[in-house]
Amino acid sequence: MHAGAPLLLHVFSTLANKLGGRFRHAVVAMDGRQDARELLDPALDVRFPQVNVLKGDTRGNLRRFRAALRDIAPDLLVTSNWGSIEWALARIGTGMPHLHMEDGFGPQECARQMPRRVLARRLLLRRATVVVPSRLLWRIATETWHLPQSRLIGDRDQVRG
Repeated sequence: MHAGAPLLLHVFSTLANKLGGRFRHAVVAMDGRQDARELLDPALDVRFPQVNVLKGDTRGNLRRFRAALRDIAPDLLVTSNWGSIEWALARIGTGMPHLHMEDGFGPQECARQMPRRVLARRLLLRRATVVVPSRLLWRIATETWHLPQSRLIGDRDQVRG
């Protein structure tokens, strides 16, 4: 990896496609699936650190995620949606910047948000920069999660209409 370029740690509940060549990338797929890995541009500076994730083992996962953050030492933690929220908890106290992308809800929350998840997002994302792509998510982020507008990214003309 090129030592001079900033290192972004991407944590996805499933593996996402390429995100650009101006950065070095470390990608953790929470479900362990890396099927899309072969679709990445071979010129990208990407590594895939193995982080053991055990469903239901929040304390153990938290220890493993903190160790991974220390070992990988990213310049920015990039997470997406609920599936990677434990990483937001793991970064507390590290001083590491955090960018969280929230683009919708899974089947458990499509009709109504779960109160424990609302509280977790409210607490864990309040110091993160949060990307929301719609008016509805902007409203949820500000009115339900009580995140400061200054921490949100979205097209204000489209989002606030």
